[in-house]
Amino acid sequence: IPPKSTRTDVTIDVKESNNKPPRFRQGPGAEIELSEGNTDYKTPIASYTADSQIPGDPTLFFELLTGRTEQTNKGNTFRAVQDIDNQQRVHIYLNKPLEYEKVQSYTLTLQVHNKESLVAEAQLNIKVKDENNKSPIFTNIESGAVLEHEPPGTVVMAVSAIDGDGTYPKNRVTYSISNKEPEMLEKFAINPDTGVITTKVEFDREEKSYYALTIIASDGEPSSLLNNNKPNQTPYKFKINIKDKNDNPPYFPQQMYRAEVPEDADIGSKVIEVKAKDLDKEASLTTYRIQSGNLGLAFSIEEQTGFI
Repeated sequence: IPPKSTRTDVTIDVKESNNKPPRFRQGPGAEIELSEGNTDYKTPIASYTADSQIPGDPTLFFELLTGRTEQTNKGNTFRAVQDIDNQQRVHIYLNKPLEYEKVQSYTLTLQVHNKESLVAEAQLNIKVKDENNKSPIFTNIESGAVLEHEPPGTVVMAVSAIDGDGTYPKNRVTYSISNKEPEMLEKFAINPDTGVITTKVEFDREEKSYYALTIIASDGEPSSLLNNNKPNQTPYKFKINIKDKNDNPPYFPQQMYRAEVPEDADIGSKVIEVKAKDLDKEASLTTYRIQSGNLGLAFSIEEQTGFI
């Protein structure tokens, strides 16, 4: 049996629905910039105004989303507070310090709901501005050394420092010798870019065995910490040792030594000790030998001590 059917006309009237999503009316725009030194937690960094788009019910609910990364407000670096006097308005505040070296930008997502749970979203990109808020730190703090009587221009050592700021020239480090030690400026020079220290004079260890040299590491812009229109600076005092050269002969403090020995003294008995001095305290080792007058090799001398 074949199927049977019938037809009728249906008229559908499309009427405007009251269930519309809310709509943002005013905001700061797509992007703002904040300095990492900003510590104002009371003043809004951005404000938004929205409409519920439901006639007779302006109620709105705002929510600042927390994402999965620091860049999307995982750590609640920012917070949203609905205006008490104007429920269609919301303010976003900084909630904790910014650090450019960790996060250079944030993308915030603000949602607004009306009573029908319909949602509108607004995104705000925040660029973090680097400030010169970190000082140089010396990474090589070992002592330097130079041989005495080396010509001017001899390399003594190289110092190095790093600056934790995230951008140039805030993190550029240059070096100088403290101008509070004018006598050091006459004896040493430093390359401001490489930190290589060289001599300007010839040193004599017998005159002085070491020098205390203060080096200053400076970064490349006025400090945001000190507000003194000067860069961040870190001084460090380095010890420069003057190494000995064997440039002085040993000498006997006495012109003549006299000793007596019994004729029946045992072989190997000590007769006298002769002791020489040497102005070169590090670079030479004094040894002794009998040069002449030792008839029949009757005497011997200990090479290291000078005992006859």
